Order: sequence, then structure tokens, then C-alpha cells
Amino acid sequence: IEKASSSSLSSKGKNSRRVNFVARPTVLSYNTVLNTWTKLFYPEAADRALSLLKQIEDDKGGVRPGVFTYTSVIDALAKSGKKKSAEKAEEILERMEALYNETGDDKMRSNV
Repeated sequence: IEKASSSSLSSKGKNSRRVNFVARPTVLSYNTVLNTWTKLFYPEAADRALSLLKQIEDDKGGVRPGVFTYTSVIDALAKSGKKKSAEKAEEILERMEALYNETGDDKMRSNV
């Protein structure tokens, strides 16, 4: 995903005019990666999911996490079996609920 966010494609039109396209990840592409990690039972999946969530939340390009994003990270934490994963999952749920209360955005509304 990091490469996708900074990659660009160029093409030449029939008038030799150069057009640049910047490929940026969307919430759907982030969610796809998160969902895949939760299903792979990869030992580092929870850590990587947390890291990606932080990247999404810090993104200034307009990508905003939603319920599926947060619940995918919570799922990865639940399946990790690591110590403190329940506490981290609860923190994420509380953060999601706080965002919903602040913004009223239904994409942040908990489905639990």
C-alpha cells in the first residue's frame, strides 16, 4: 500500500501531451488488506493492522476509516491471542464510538 500511495502512471495522448495519474489507496483498498490479514492468522497480523489503522487515521489525503476498518482491526486483535489485545480492541471501540459521538457520521457508528 505504501508503494501504491506514491506511485504514478504516465501516458501520452495522441497529441503527445503527457498526462500524470497518481494512484492513491482508498478506504476500500485499506479494508481489503486489513480483512485479508484477519483471515490469514499471520502472527504479526494484529500489529500490522494497528500500524495500518494509524496510517489511515493520520492520512491527510481524505481517506477516513469506517466501521469495517475498525472492526477488522479488532478482529485481528481478537485472533492474535496476544496479551493486551483485548485492551487494545476495547480502546479502538471506544475511539470509534467517540468519533461517532463527535461527528455523527454513520460510518463511525458501532455495529455491536
